[in-house]
Amino acid sequence: MSSPLAKPKTPDSLSVSSLLSADLDSDGDGARGDEDGLRDLKIRQNFLEQLESNNMVLISAPSGSGKSTQVPQWCLEYALSFEFSQGLVCLADEMDLSLGLEVGYRVSHDDSCTPDTLLRGGFPAFRTKPGGNIVQRSVTWEGPVVAACHMALDLHRRGEEGDIMVFLPSSQNIEECAALLEKESVALSPQLGVLRIVPLHCGLGPQTQRVYESEPEVRDSLSDTDDSTLTNDTSTVKRKVILTDVLGEASFSVPEIRYVIDTGLHLKTVYNPQIRANSQILREVSKQQADMRAQRVNSKLSGLCVRLYSKTLYDEGMGEAHSPGVMDEDLSHLVLLLKRLDIADMGQCKFLDRPAPEALMQALEDLDYLAALDDDGNLSEVGIIMSELPLEPPLAKALIAACEYDCVDELLTIAAMLTEEDAVTHWRPLMHVEGDHMTLINIYTAFIEHNQDEAWCITNFLSYAALRLAVVIRAELLEVMQRIELPVSPPAFDNQDNFTNIKRALISGFFLKLANDVDGSGNYLLLTHRHVAHLHPFSSYLCRQPCPKPPSWVLYHEFTISWDNCIRIASEVTPQMLVELAPQYFLGNLPSSDGKELLMELKQSVSLSLRRDTWTQRDLTVSPARSCVCSNNRRRGGKTRHFIVHLLF
Repeated sequence: MSSPLAKPKTPDSLSVSSLLSADLDSDGDGARGDEDGLRDLKIRQNFLEQLESNNMVLISAPSGSGKSTQVPQWCLEYALSFEFSQGLVCLADEMDLSLGLEVGYRVSHDDSCTPDTLLRGGFPAFRTKPGGNIVQRSVTWEGPVVAACHMALDLHRRGEEGDIMVFLPSSQNIEECAALLEKESVALSPQLGVLRIVPLHCGLGPQTQRVYESEPEVRDSLSDTDDSTLTNDTSTVKRKVILTDVLGEASFSVPEIRYVIDTGLHLKTVYNPQIRANSQILREVSKQQADMRAQRVNSKLSGLCVRLYSKTLYDEGMGEAHSPGVMDEDLSHLVLLLKRLDIADMGQCKFLDRPAPEALMQALEDLDYLAALDDDGNLSEVGIIMSELPLEPPLAKALIAACEYDCVDELLTIAAMLTEEDAVTHWRPLMHVEGDHMTLINIYTAFIEHNQDEAWCITNFLSYAALRLAVVIRAELLEVMQRIELPVSPPAFDNQDNFTNIKRALISGFFLKLANDVDGSGNYLLLTHRHVAHLHPFSSYLCRQPCPKPPSWVLYHEFTISWDNCIRIASEVTPQMLVELAPQYFLGNLPSSDGKELLMELKQSVSLSLRRDTWTQRDLTVSPARSCVCSNNRRRGGKTRHFIVHLLF
């Protein structure tokens, strides 16, 4: 078992990448939080000792982890070497200091320093004080990608037969490794033959995943499209290098794989109930996963699995098996199902792997917000209907609300497309001005109009398999709605009233997922937990030409905490819609923000008498299934919160 390929540690190098916090508080207190890893006294003392005894200290850590704001607080008597001024501006703000007095920066065409400045940033400070100590910080060294690339090239240089499979943490790492291999393979001897690099992950279409095909077939199919995947068209391909992630662990067995390179890492999506969002976390694989990766060796010749981690980590640091989904996922749908099965006492339910109490608490609270529970904690009428639909609770509630707003046909399409999200990888040719949810309807409608043609999907960069599955899901949802006798309205897409009704139905289920633009430049503050996010680059609001001004308020389907913090599938809404349709006690529970103040002002300005008349008039005409949708705004006391706590504890 090979040891990891890592940078050698020297007295002049200090790596604290595992200790830098990647989740700084968004309210500006991250630099002062006692819980942050960088504030650990031992680490701080170690850093200061290295700084005292060496002329240069190297710190490697991910972007956004605090290199520019936390580390400088330890270096007031030293010069900080970095090329931009924004870090000093944030540092001055977080330490309650004045930029230009205690803290300053000096870069080209801008100098905020004075003779009394304690902490200066910029290369001019280094040049003017050659006797000082230097702290150089950089983003994390890409160890797994570089190590896997170099190991693959080393195996190729041995000249022995057999293909190579490389397990990397994520699709982004796969693309980075592929680019690095292409670059490095140029310098290889022509006598070694040509490497064919094959990326393989879930984000690729079937035409790209050419793992099983023989080389002549691939050469013929690529001759008219893309020759860049072959390093040298005049040479014979000697070896395939398959770059994959967890997809390659158990889904297939590729012949002629003689070498497996395992980084021992995977990118796992974990749901955080406190902020109602997914986080992408880099974790070690389990022993079971490591063994499955080693079993991918499938050659008639003797094979080899190269693990880029120590045997000690395998024996002592890895779990026996990966954690079950109930530990890492949103439990709202599971709790709704258990309620339907009359398992009301979540605290006494005998889970094989018991989830965290706060995850169950959040699931119960979300169902309560969606009016799926009555005041005694049992399923309400709308909750019973939601449990019949094979959808996540917010999407099920939105589909039920569509019965009231006469847009069931459109919501069925949106629900099917959101359930099979791989169908919407690229949508530029079919963008809709009203937002991404309407774009989903455009994509589905165009797919049906083209007779579900696979060639059309390839031309428009859409997943044929995912769209076919969306068709099946939509048919199943329609069958369920007809079985439970919910009204299904005819199609009415492409008129403004229908667009507004679709958004109203979506707000009925997704009022927990709204954000407002805080500065008019696309920086969205999520209402429920004050994280700042941005629209996804493929959003219809960013892809249109000329690019319109970002909407002030958006409803989104998904937010994942990652390097870019993007919200996906977003559509513009108005705060008036939210005040009208969201539960009133939900608005009161929002954390303080300018958005909340605006919503509360709108709430107070709405005439209660007119609203009562409106709801009374609707109640005279809607069916029982429809009327229970309006129960979002019923008044709640403290009884519901009491039963949630009682169920858990």
